Amino acid sequence: MSERSADKMVELLLQEPARLAEIKADPTKTKEVLVKAADDAKGKLPKEAYILIVTALGGVAIVAAIGAIILVGMGKTDLNVLVALGSAAVGALAGTLMPQRG
Repeated sequence: MSERSADKMVELLLQEPARLAEIKADPTKTKEVLVKAADDAKGKLPKEAYILIVTALGGVAIVAAIGAIILVGMGKTDLNVLVALGSAAVGALAGTLMPQRG
């Protein structure tokens, strides 16, 4: 059985007595702060993760493009796999860099 978010919240609050006292003193303000913090953290990756993703996908796109150019120069005409790989990498790169809607 998966843990309910309400149970997790109670557990976290019991571990932090200062936060529990803060909620008891001013529940509305504390709720707003917690909701804002949750919204700010939602869907965000660390900077290093974006660097890794962009580097990997950019590398795949470049290798696919260079590989296609070399193969065309050698007289090969069946480049479907390289075109698909390059297109997927560029699409994933665009999706990664696109701003998220709230």
